[in-house]
Amino acid sequence: MPPQSEFASGSLGLSEYFRARWNDALSAPVLARGPLAPFVRNFVSRRGRVFIRVYVNTHSTGQKMAGKFVELQRKNTATGAWVVAHRARLKRIVGGYSATVSHSVRPRGVTFRAYIPVKTARPCYDPGWTVSWTT
Repeated sequence: MPPQSEFASGSLGLSEYFRARWNDALSAPVLARGPLAPFVRNFVSRRGRVFIRVYVNTHSTGQKMAGKFVELQRKNTATGAWVVAHRARLKRIVGGYSATVSHSVRPRGVTFRAYIPVKTARPCYDPGWTVSWTT
């Protein structure tokens, strides 16, 4: 019999607890981690700076994220590696957590993404990131 989710959603994209059932006996709960997927809204540009609002929802696990960091990363064109451009702390809002990350405006053609590091995402989630965008 496949594992039964305590939340009965059947979604493996989120972190959820699962238990096995065998002969009417239940196993101890096991956490299956999914990525913590941030999303971005409100790109605002003022006086040579761009402000990006990053949102995170941890409703499925109840993990508290206030005070933890989210990163704005830019892609290094020479190496293809992601480099931290700026960090901001998450704050509690209705429906989840948000952080406003600001960064000086770069020339066109720079690729950015919002990233949730391992230290922020754990213990309930794996690290996650947004879709990248180019200025």
